Amino acid sequence: SQVLAAGDVRTSTVEVDGGGTATVRWSRSQDAAVVTLDGLAEPGDGKVFEMWLIGEDPAPRPAGLVSADAATPAREHIVTGLDDATTWAVTVEPESGSDAPTTTPIAAVTLDA
Repeated sequence: SQVLAAGDVRTSTVEVDGGGTATVRWSRSQDAAVVTLDGLAEPGDGKVFEMWLIGEDPAPRPAGLVSADAATPAREHIVTGLDDATTWAVTVEPESGSDAPTTTPIAAVTLDA
């Protein structure tokens, strides 16, 4: 709730490839984001959605796993440690997650300052 109440909170909603939406509300002062995934298609057997933070460092940083049942109906997911991230993204990954994205993002949001 601190992110949503912050004076610098920003919001962006994007369509997700395969169906559904991703809404990202972020606050630089709180160094965190609230992500709502809604109506996403099943990622497939043995797969999950994995969130990423991408910034100046060339390597995307894992920002949390989201199982299929946590993406529909809509639920909020907290992402902390925005640091220098300029983009939030989500991919479909093996159910144990990955150290780096193995697929093309199905959604991405530019995290403006």
